[in-house]
Amino acid sequence: MDVQAFYAVIGGVGFTLLGLWQVVVTSRKDWQRSRPRRMLAYTVALHFLLPAMMSVLSMVAPDQPIVWRVVFATSGALGVVGVLLYRRALIEEYDVPR
Repeated sequence: MDVQAFYAVIGGVGFTLLGLWQVVVTSRKDWQRSRPRRMLAYTVALHFLLPAMMSVLSMVAPDQPIVWRVVFATSGALGVVGVLLYRRALIEEYDVPR
């Protein structure tokens, strides 16, 4: 499989899942009222968005590795932030220490 085709498929699937997740979140009004549930929904959306965004941005300039390396490093840092938000939301929602 060609690398460009791989990134195109991953980008399409990621944005499709993000759109479907948005439909689920907007249909659950109780999630919108609860701060921990909103944070959990946000982190799930972030984990659909990051691979899709990385795939699309890597196709923008495949011949310039510095561009996609910066995009991948930034996405990795955002993923770590998402995991920390997820942990915080779980602590708030279920009152667990870890």
